[in-house]
Amino acid sequence: MKKLTCDIEETFGYWSIIDNTTIIKNGHTHVLAKCKCGKEQLVGLSDLKNKRSSGCKSCKARERGIDIQIGDKHKHWTIINGPKLSKNHNIIWEAICDCGKNTRWMQGNELTNPNRCFQCYKCAAIKRGNMQASNNGKIGDLYKTKYTKIKRSAEIRNIEFKMSIKYLWDLFISQKQKCAITGDYIECINNAPLDRLDSSIGYVKNNVQWVTPQSNISKHVMTMNELYEFCKKVLNYANQQPSSVEIH
Repeated sequence: MKKLTCDIEETFGYWSIIDNTTIIKNGHTHVLAKCKCGKEQLVGLSDLKNKRSSGCKSCKARERGIDIQIGDKHKHWTIINGPKLSKNHNIIWEAICDCGKNTRWMQGNELTNPNRCFQCYKCAAIKRGNMQASNNGKIGDLYKTKYTKIKRSAEIRNIEFKMSIKYLWDLFISQKQKCAITGDYIECINNAPLDRLDSSIGYVKNNVQWVTPQSNISKHVMTMNELYEFCKKVLNYANQQPSSVEIH
Protein backbone atom coordinates (compact mmCIF):
# COMPACT_ATOMS: atom_id res chain seq x y z
CA MET A 1 0.00 0.00 0.00
CA LYS A 2 1.31 3.39 -0.97
CA LYS A 3 2.29 5.51 2.04
CA LEU A 4 0.31 8.72 2.36
CA THR A 5 2.37 11.91 2.38
CA CYS A 6 1.84 15.65 2.21
CA ASP A 7 3.92 18.83 2.00
CA ILE A 8 4.22 21.66 4.51
CA GLU A 9 1.79 24.51 3.69
CA GLU A 10 -0.19 22.18 1.44
CA THR A 11 -3.88 23.05 1.84
CA PHE A 12 -6.99 20.89 2.12
CA GLY A 13 -10.09 23.06 2.32
CA TYR A 14 -9.61 25.27 5.37
CA TRP A 15 -6.64 23.19 6.58
CA SER A 16 -3.02 24.10 5.97
CA ILE A 17 -0.26 21.60 6.85
CA ILE A 18 2.19 23.08 9.35
CA ASP A 19 4.07 19.88 10.22
CA ASN A 20 4.07 16.89 7.86
CA THR A 21 5.71 14.56 10.37
CA THR A 22 3.31 11.63 10.48
CA ILE A 23 1.93 10.44 13.79
CA ILE A 24 0.09 7.14 14.18
CA LYS A 25 -3.01 7.54 16.29
CA ASN A 26 -5.64 4.81 16.71
CA GLY A 27 -4.07 2.99 13.77
CA HIS A 28 -4.37 6.00 11.43
CA THR A 29 -1.79 8.43 10.08
CA HIS A 30 -2.15 12.00 11.34
CA VAL A 31 -0.37 15.27 10.63
CA LEU A 32 -0.49 18.65 12.34
CA ALA A 33 -2.68 21.13 10.47
CA LYS A 34 -3.94 24.64 11.04
CA CYS A 35 -7.46 25.78 10.21
CA LYS A 36 -8.15 29.20 8.69
CA CYS A 37 -9.50 30.31 12.10
CA GLY A 38 -6.09 29.63 13.64
CA LYS A 39 -6.93 26.41 15.43
CA GLU A 40 -4.19 23.74 15.27
CA GLN A 41 -4.83 20.02 15.67
CA LEU A 42 -3.86 16.57 14.45
CA VAL A 43 -5.93 15.56 11.43
CA GLY A 44 -6.16 12.19 9.74
CA LEU A 45 -4.17 12.35 6.51
CA SER A 46 -6.58 10.03 4.73
CA ASP A 47 -9.48 12.29 5.82
CA LEU A 48 -7.67 15.23 4.23
CA LYS A 49 -6.87 13.39 1.02
CA ASN A 50 -10.42 12.03 0.67
CA LYS A 51 -12.01 15.41 1.58
CA ARG A 52 -13.72 14.01 4.65
CA SER A 53 -12.25 16.85 6.69
CA SER A 54 -12.00 20.32 5.26
CA GLY A 55 -11.90 22.40 8.46
CA CYS A 56 -12.31 22.43 12.23
CA LYS A 57 -15.72 21.75 13.80
CA SER A 58 -16.43 25.42 14.49
CA CYS A 59 -15.66 26.54 10.96
CA LYS A 60 -17.69 23.73 9.42
CA ALA A 61 -20.64 24.65 11.65
CA ARG A 62 -20.41 28.30 10.60
CA GLU A 63 -20.22 27.15 6.98
CA ARG A 64 -23.62 25.54 7.48
CA GLY A 65 -24.99 28.83 8.77
CA ILE A 66 -24.64 28.05 12.50
CA ASP A 67 -22.31 30.54 14.18
CA ILE A 68 -22.07 29.57 17.85
CA GLN A 69 -19.40 30.79 20.24
CA ILE A 70 -18.59 30.12 23.91
CA GLY A 71 -20.57 32.62 26.00
CA ASP A 72 -23.37 33.03 23.43
CA LYS A 73 -26.89 32.97 24.89
CA HIS A 74 -29.69 31.21 23.04
CA LYS A 75 -33.09 31.51 24.70
CA HIS A 76 -32.64 30.05 28.22
CA TRP A 77 -29.22 28.50 27.50
CA THR A 78 -25.65 29.87 27.59
CA ILE A 79 -22.88 28.09 25.67
CA ILE A 80 -20.07 26.91 27.98
CA ASN A 81 -18.23 24.25 25.96
CA GLY A 82 -17.77 22.78 22.50
CA PRO A 83 -18.10 22.08 19.76
CA LYS A 84 -17.52 18.33 19.64
CA LEU A 85 -18.82 15.37 17.68
CA SER A 86 -21.61 13.27 19.14
CA LYS A 87 -21.84 9.51 18.79
CA ASN A 88 -24.01 10.13 15.73
CA HIS A 89 -21.30 12.40 14.27
CA ASN A 90 -23.34 15.55 14.83
CA ILE A 91 -21.64 18.74 16.00
CA ILE A 92 -22.88 19.62 19.48
CA TRP A 93 -22.29 22.30 22.11
CA GLU A 94 -22.66 22.18 25.88
CA ALA A 95 -24.98 24.81 27.35
CA ILE A 96 -26.13 25.67 30.87
CA CYS A 97 -29.71 26.64 31.72
CA ASP A 98 -30.62 29.99 33.29
CA CYS A 99 -31.17 28.20 36.61
CA GLY A 100 -27.41 27.56 36.73
CA LYS A 101 -27.85 23.92 37.76
CA ASN A 102 -28.46 21.85 34.64
CA THR A 103 -26.31 21.47 31.52
CA ARG A 104 -27.02 19.77 28.23
CA TRP A 105 -25.23 18.97 24.96
CA MET A 106 -27.24 20.17 21.97
CA GLN A 107 -26.98 20.56 18.23
CA GLY A 108 -26.82 24.01 16.70
CA ASN A 109 -30.27 23.78 15.12
CA GLU A 110 -31.75 23.08 18.57
CA LEU A 111 -30.18 26.24 19.97
CA THR A 112 -30.90 28.55 17.06
CA ASN A 113 -34.36 27.37 15.99
CA PRO A 114 -36.63 30.43 16.43
CA ASN A 115 -39.69 28.23 16.87
CA ARG A 116 -38.32 26.52 19.97
CA CYS A 117 -38.21 28.07 23.43
CA PHE A 118 -37.23 25.41 25.90
CA GLN A 119 -35.62 25.12 29.33
CA CYS A 120 -34.17 22.30 31.39
CA TYR A 121 -36.73 19.78 32.64
CA LYS A 122 -36.76 21.23 36.18
CA CYS A 123 -37.33 24.83 35.06
CA ALA A 124 -39.97 23.72 32.56
CA ALA A 125 -41.82 21.82 35.30
CA ILE A 126 -41.79 24.89 37.57
CA LYS A 127 -43.05 27.04 34.71
CA ARG A 128 -45.89 24.61 33.98
CA GLY A 129 -46.81 24.56 37.66
CA ASN A 130 -46.86 28.36 37.88
CA MET A 131 -48.95 28.62 34.73
CA GLN A 132 -51.44 26.09 36.10
CA ALA A 133 -51.54 27.92 39.42
CA SER A 134 -52.06 31.22 37.63
CA ASN A 135 -54.96 29.75 35.68
CA ASN A 136 -56.43 28.52 38.95
CA GLY A 137 -56.34 31.97 40.58
CA LYS A 138 -53.16 31.66 42.65
CA ILE A 139 -52.31 34.56 44.98
CA GLY A 140 -48.68 34.53 46.14
CA ASP A 141 -48.04 30.88 47.01
CA LEU A 142 -51.63 30.23 48.07
CA TYR A 143 -53.51 28.09 45.56
CA LYS A 144 -57.18 28.65 44.85
CA THR A 145 -57.77 24.93 45.42
CA LYS A 146 -56.60 25.36 49.03
CA TYR A 147 -58.85 28.40 49.49
CA THR A 148 -61.83 26.58 47.95
CA LYS A 149 -61.24 23.54 50.17
CA ILE A 150 -61.35 25.66 53.34
CA LYS A 151 -64.47 27.49 52.15
CA ARG A 152 -66.34 24.31 51.21
CA SER A 153 -65.45 22.69 54.53
CA ALA A 154 -66.92 25.69 56.35
CA GLU A 155 -70.09 25.58 54.23
CA ILE A 156 -70.58 21.85 54.91
CA ARG A 157 -70.36 22.55 58.67
CA ASN A 158 -72.68 25.58 58.35
CA ILE A 159 -69.90 27.91 59.52
CA GLU A 160 -69.78 31.49 58.27
CA PHE A 161 -67.00 32.19 55.77
CA LYS A 162 -66.34 35.78 54.66
CA MET A 163 -62.74 36.18 53.46
CA SER A 164 -61.00 36.59 50.13
CA ILE A 165 -58.03 34.54 49.01
CA LYS A 166 -55.94 37.74 49.01
CA TYR A 167 -56.81 38.40 52.66
CA LEU A 168 -55.60 34.93 53.65
CA TRP A 169 -52.32 35.37 51.74
CA ASP A 170 -51.73 38.82 53.27
CA LEU A 171 -52.41 37.31 56.70
CA PHE A 172 -49.77 34.63 56.08
CA ILE A 173 -47.23 37.30 55.13
CA SER A 174 -48.13 39.40 58.20
CA GLN A 175 -47.40 36.32 60.34
CA LYS A 176 -43.96 36.19 58.64
CA GLN A 177 -44.84 32.67 57.46
CA LYS A 178 -44.78 31.43 61.06
CA CYS A 179 -47.31 29.50 63.13
CA ALA A 180 -49.38 31.97 65.16
CA ILE A 181 -49.26 29.65 68.19
CA THR A 182 -45.72 28.21 68.32
CA GLY A 183 -43.74 30.50 66.01
CA ASP A 184 -42.58 27.51 63.96
CA TYR A 185 -41.80 28.28 60.32
CA ILE A 186 -44.54 27.16 57.90
CA GLU A 187 -42.75 25.98 54.79
CA CYS A 188 -45.84 25.60 52.60
CA ILE A 189 -49.06 27.53 53.19
CA ASN A 190 -51.02 24.99 51.14
CA ASN A 191 -50.27 22.31 53.76
CA ALA A 192 -51.08 24.54 56.75
CA PRO A 193 -54.44 24.55 58.62
CA LEU A 194 -56.41 27.79 58.97
CA ASP A 195 -57.45 28.05 62.64
CA ARG A 196 -60.22 30.15 64.18
CA LEU A 197 -59.15 32.08 67.28
CA ASP A 198 -62.66 31.68 68.68
CA SER A 199 -64.31 28.50 67.42
CA SER A 200 -67.76 29.85 68.26
CA ILE A 201 -67.31 32.42 65.50
CA GLY A 202 -66.96 31.73 61.80
CA TYR A 203 -64.12 32.26 59.33
CA VAL A 204 -64.19 36.03 59.33
CA LYS A 205 -61.55 38.75 59.44
CA ASN A 206 -59.56 39.02 62.69
CA ASN A 207 -60.74 35.58 63.80
CA VAL A 208 -58.40 33.34 61.80
CA GLN A 209 -54.71 32.47 61.90
CA TRP A 210 -52.34 30.13 60.06
CA VAL A 211 -50.90 27.37 62.26
CA THR A 212 -49.01 24.12 61.97
CA PRO A 213 -50.99 20.85 61.93
CA GLN A 214 -49.71 19.93 65.41
CA SER A 215 -50.80 23.30 66.85
CA ASN A 216 -54.20 22.94 65.22
CA ILE A 217 -54.72 19.53 66.82
CA SER A 218 -53.57 20.78 70.22
CA LYS A 219 -55.85 23.82 70.19
CA HIS A 220 -58.87 21.98 68.76
CA VAL A 221 -61.99 23.96 69.70
CA MET A 222 -60.44 26.08 72.47
CA THR A 223 -60.06 29.83 72.26
CA MET A 224 -56.53 31.21 72.46
CA ASN A 225 -57.04 32.25 76.12
CA GLU A 226 -58.32 28.77 76.95
CA LEU A 227 -55.29 27.26 75.24
CA TYR A 228 -52.93 29.50 77.21
CA GLU A 229 -54.58 28.55 80.49
CA PHE A 230 -54.45 24.86 79.54
CA CYS A 231 -50.72 25.12 78.76
CA LYS A 232 -50.07 26.86 82.09
CA LYS A 233 -51.77 24.01 83.95
CA VAL A 234 -49.67 21.45 82.08
CA LEU A 235 -46.41 23.30 82.88
CA ASN A 236 -47.34 23.97 86.52
CA TYR A 237 -48.24 20.34 87.09
CA ALA A 238 -45.08 19.13 85.33
CA ASN A 239 -42.93 21.40 87.56
CA GLN A 240 -44.51 19.91 90.70
CA GLN A 241 -43.56 16.36 89.74
CA PRO A 242 -40.24 14.69 90.72
CA SER A 243 -37.62 14.46 87.99
CA SER A 244 -38.09 10.70 87.85
CA VAL A 245 -40.90 8.52 89.06
CA GLU A 246 -40.38 4.86 89.99
CA ILE A 247 -43.26 2.54 89.18
CA HIS A 248 -43.54 -0.62 91.31
